[in-house]
Amino acid sequence: MENRLKQHQSGQVKATRNIRPLQIVFQQEYPNIKQARQIEYRIKRYKNRKIITQIIADGEIKMGP
Repeated sequence: MENRLKQHQSGQVKATRNIRPLQIVFQQEYPNIKQARQIEYRIKRYKNRKIITQIIADGEIKMGP
């Protein structure tokens, strides 16, 4: 998590380069990196701020791998 945030904050990630500084408002742990990336990919595909806002409000991601 720390390394990912450093990459985003330093401008190494094209998608977040122009919206810095960033702040972590939600994080959830998974048993392995593969499952975490699958969930991250699915969330990014939604491209819907309402869904992201709901995840933050609920305090958890309610979807399986």
